[in-house]
Amino acid sequence: MYLASFWLDDCQTYGIGARAWGIISNSQDQTITNGGNSTGISFFNTSLNQPDTYIVNLDRGPFGKNVGTIGVRNDLDVYSGELYGRALLLGDRCNRVDLIGGYTYLRFDTGYRLSSSIVDGWTDAPPPVTTTTTIVDHFITKNEFNGGHVGLQSNITRGRVGFGLMGKVAMGNMSSTSTISGTYEQIPPLPSKPDFQNSGLFAQSSNIGTISRNAFTFIPEMNARMRYSIGRFQLGVGYTMIMLPEVAVAASQVDTNVDALGIIAPPPVAPVNRFNTESFFLHGIDLGVTYTF
Repeated sequence: MYLASFWLDDCQTYGIGARAWGIISNSQDQTITNGGNSTGISFFNTSLNQPDTYIVNLDRGPFGKNVGTIGVRNDLDVYSGELYGRALLLGDRCNRVDLIGGYTYLRFDTGYRLSSSIVDGWTDAPPPVTTTTTIVDHFITKNEFNGGHVGLQSNITRGRVGFGLMGKVAMGNMSSTSTISGTYEQIPPLPSKPDFQNSGLFAQSSNIGTISRNAFTFIPEMNARMRYSIGRFQLGVGYTMIMLPEVAVAASQVDTNVDALGIIAPPPVAPVNRFNTESFFLHGIDLGVTYTF
């Protein structure tokens, strides 16, 4: 987090400032292999009206075995910037409560990628042995907020030690976008030809595409901080909580209902793009150094 502020008068009655922070490219990957057990991807088969599984690893003894991997990737990017003014409401320059207000920009992006790759080894069922089948479902969401904020900030100083509390709420427009895409690739042994399609397992023609929404929303934020002064330097530690209401999160866009017969003879009626939104909480520990000049 980067923070800069300036007083506009010697009595520190009025001031201006700017803040920027972010969590960039926070990714989590998981790969699931055989490990001696059968593995697959579960879904609800609407054609049969019952739970079903896309089998990735299964040893069928004398009839051979399928060997493959399942990959799951979650991406998270959050960054924000703001400009604000502050004015003294109560107290003095050492023990004070300030009114703060200004402009806030926030971007919250997520991604979810589900992939599977199978080398076929079943001798009694298509496709031919050694055929490699790769399926990828990709879900991406983007949330962009622009608005104003207002709140209170208090600071108490006791010798070298200081305590601060801040509470504010930003109000404005949240523009949210959900994009769903998928790929299917099946490469059999020669002389058969490969098959490529722009669909996956949970990404079909029934839900592939982009949906957008604009909504007026509120973003509350609270912060508590303690600092210790050494000359013109201050060492600080604090806690921050931000709530993002009604944002689109990539993993929540996955519809696990699949029209299996619709995949064989399109068009499928499921899955569908429901554009789900939810509240997301950000929690963080602040560690920093401040220089006063």
